Amino acid sequence: MRSLFAAAALLAGLLALAMPADCNPEGDILYMQRAEWQQPMTAVESWDPTLVNPCTWEDLRNVGMSGPLIPELGDMEKLQFMELFGNGLNGSIPTTLGKLSNLISLDLQDNLLSGTIPASLGAINRFKNMLHGNNLTGSIPSSLGNLTNLVNMELQNNLLSGPIPASLGNIKTLRSL
Repeated sequence: MRSLFAAAALLAGLLALAMPADCNPEGDILYMQRAEWQQPMTAVESWDPTLVNPCTWEDLRNVGMSGPLIPELGDMEKLQFMELFGNGLNGSIPTTLGKLSNLISLDLQDNLLSGTIPASLGAINRFKNMLHGNNLTGSIPSSLGNLTNLVNMELQNNLLSGPIPASLGNIKTLRSL
């Protein structure tokens, strides 16, 4: 019996060593994003996936990064601010960003993003800002009328077409379009 207990204790100890020390899935996602970007070394050199709080990572506005946004960013449940303006980000806006229920500010202005505005962004009910100054195409999704806290819908300097959806009239907090 004693040897069985010792074996179980040893196995538990080995399993504890095999597990990540801090299980930081959001830090892991940000580290994956870092690998996709071409950036000046100083922009993200302080990023460490083992840090418990990725909120301490450096400001990434106007630092000259380029590359795509990865779909896994939509799995960052606690993310409140995504402010990456003034870089050279390219590719499309991942539809998975619509899962960011705590997102307050999405500032991707003055990048090289292309494609359509994902209709899924209309699911972010705390969302207060939009994006402009990219190469976004297509029409404005009517689902953006669900953004009941939206204050500024800044979509100028894109390549959008079509009418402005009537659903945007439902946004009582909207101050600028």
